Amino acid sequence: MKRVYVMAAVATAVIAMAGSAFAGSTSINNPIALTAQVKGVCQEVQPATFNLMDIDTATLADLAFAPAQDEQVKCTKNQSFTINVASTQGGGSGACSNTGYSTNMALKSGADAIPYTVACTLADGTGAFTGQGGSTPLSLGLGIKVLKADAVAAAAHLDYADTLTLTITY
Repeated sequence: MKRVYVMAAVATAVIAMAGSAFAGSTSINNPIALTAQVKGVCQEVQPATFNLMDIDTATLADLAFAPAQDEQVKCTKNQSFTINVASTQGGGSGACSNTGYSTNMALKSGADAIPYTVACTLADGTGAFTGQGGSTPLSLGLGIKVLKADAVAAAAHLDYADTLTLTITY
């Protein structure tokens, strides 16, 4: 019987100590710092396409050609980017801006060439654009211009061609 009392006393003491340990506990708040970054990226989402450009040699004005489908680029929101355009046949290259057309572009057929220029009418004067966000493609307003004097001087061929390369820099 003595053992039962001793065991009961020890059990009561342990429960009392445990209860007082929990009754006096406090909470601890540890702040956790979080950081993030968003990297700027750009990608072409729709290449430009041009229908056959009919060059009228009796024209009274410069000829302007808009694409059948405009070039579209998606970039991270507020990401600045520029477009450089280069002509395979003419060897010219430059910023695709709205203030001046890139020069030294040429449609060629054998030894005959028709000079033309390229512009991105939706760019600023330096050829810069600003991304609208990953889900919003931006049209460049790509355009081709053949000057009246070059159109009038063109030789008759049905196979003038050139390849433009657009380079996105961001």
